[in-house]
Amino acid sequence: MINGLRRSALYVPCDREDMIEKAAGVPADLLLLNLEDGVAVSRKEMARANAIRALKSLDFGARELVVRIHPPQSEAGRRDLAAVLPCGPDGI
Repeated sequence: MINGLRRSALYVPCDREDMIEKAAGVPADLLLLNLEDGVAVSRKEMARANAIRALKSLDFGARELVVRIHPPQSEAGRRDLAAVLPCGPDGI
């Protein structure tokens, strides 16, 4: 996790596994794995699965990993939280 100033942030749509893998090598201080409006409704489940896989298996180095979810009071938000919280992201 980065402490202090974050010089750069990269939003990554989680329905694009290729983009998540590429992001692991990008020298951004903060990677934001997006499950919300950057993902088509028909691809939400795939995006959650990709986020879980990435958080568990990819080496992101010292980058801060944050997951952007739907509003937590919504059904989609509850599913997002249930999927990614066990993987230990740095933030939601």
